[in-house]
Formats: sequence, structure tokens, C-alpha cells
Amino acid sequence: MTAPKAKAKPKAKAKPKAKPKPKPKTKVAAEAAPKPRASAVRAGMLALGGILTTALVVTGPLFVFPSSASLAEVRDGGAVDAVLVLGGGPGDRIGTALDLVAHLPEPPPTLVLSVPYGWPLVSCGAAPDLPRVPVECFEPSPYTTAGEAKHLGTLVAERGWDRVVVVTSDFHITRSRRLVERCVDAAADDVEVLMVAANTNPVSLHGSFAIATEWPSYLGTRWDHQPSCQL
Repeated sequence: MTAPKAKAKPKAKAKPKAKPKPKPKTKVAAEAAPKPRASAVRAGMLALGGILTTALVVTGPLFVFPSSASLAEVRDGGAVDAVLVLGGGPGDRIGTALDLVAHLPEPPPTLVLSVPYGWPLVSCGAAPDLPRVPVECFEPSPYTTAGEAKHLGTLVAERGWDRVVVVTSDFHITRSRRLVERCVDAAADDVEVLMVAANTNPVSLHGSFAIATEWPSYLGTRWDHQPSCQL
């Protein structure tokens, strides 16, 4: 008699395979994704940098290194009728004018001072070290660079001057040239105007402030299209 067959054990059900978990983003990948706010800040900084760079590039030739006449150009061009020193602002304007006048050929020009500072270097009537140089003083009306330019135009018309020099600070050359030439051209024909710069340290407090405040004044003059010296 045969032994009964053992019952086969039921097969265990296979466990379902677990779904692979997504890999966490690495720190590098998370940082690589640009944040909207950071992108806006970066774009703003780039725009500001571009504006500042453009301003510096334009400021140089306008207010730091403007085109002006050298002593040799003034001296070798012939007799000078008058040297006008514009008032106000930093820079050794009167000292520059006195040094210029001392090296000019005879006859000596008339030294014209706008709003004299009362320095011992010069006084109305005569300069101590240049007794042969006549010195005239005036108060412009209006009390601005435009008023000074207007006064020079009046003197040119009254005295028949043909060649005049204007001394002012380097940052002031560009704007004052436009005003002076406008008034002189309205007063007489074929008058030569030479601008001579008194150097100012652009990185000093006074120089930096003067350049910054000159920008709005220059823009106002630049877009003022008056055909003549009408104030």
C-alpha cells in the first residue's frame, strides 16, 4: 500500500516591485535655476553700470579734459585785446590769467574781472606785479555766466576788440564757451574768442561737486537755441 503524497505548499505571491524614488535635486542644480528676483537685481545692476560708464565717458571731454587754448596758441596768434576772468567756482582762475598776461606780447591786454574776490593778487585798477596791465571789474547782470557773457559782448561792441581770451575753470569751459560765443557773435563779426582753462582736481570734493552740478546747467544751455545773446 503506497503512502499518500504530501500536499505541495502554495507558492508565495511575488511582492510588487517598488517604484523608483525620484532622485533629489542636487545643490548645484538647485542653485543653477535662476530666481526671478535675483535676475531682476542683476539686470538692474548691469543697466546702472552701463549708465555710469556712459556718463563717465561723456563727462571726460565735456568737463574734465575740455578743448581749450594753450599759452603758445594764445601768444603766437597775435595781440590780445582783453582777458576776461569769469567769477566763482574752484580753481585758480585769477592766477592762471595773471600768468597768461605776463607772457603775452605788447601791448598788454585789458584784464577784466567779474566780481573780484578781493585777493591781494589783483585789484581793480592794476595788478601789483603787472603795473602796465589795466584791470577792470564789473558785476554781471544777471549774476550768472550768461550775464558775464552779455557784458563781454557789450565791451566788444563798444571798444572794437578783435581777439579776446576767457579764463575759467576746466569743468566750466564747455558751457561758458557756448554762452560767450553767442554774445560775442551777436555784438560783432570776426572776433576771435579763446577759452583758457584753470585746472581743477576732478577727484577733490570741490571738483567732484562742481562737475556734478555743471551737468544740469550744461543741458539747459545746450538745448537753449536762442539765435543771439538775448537774456
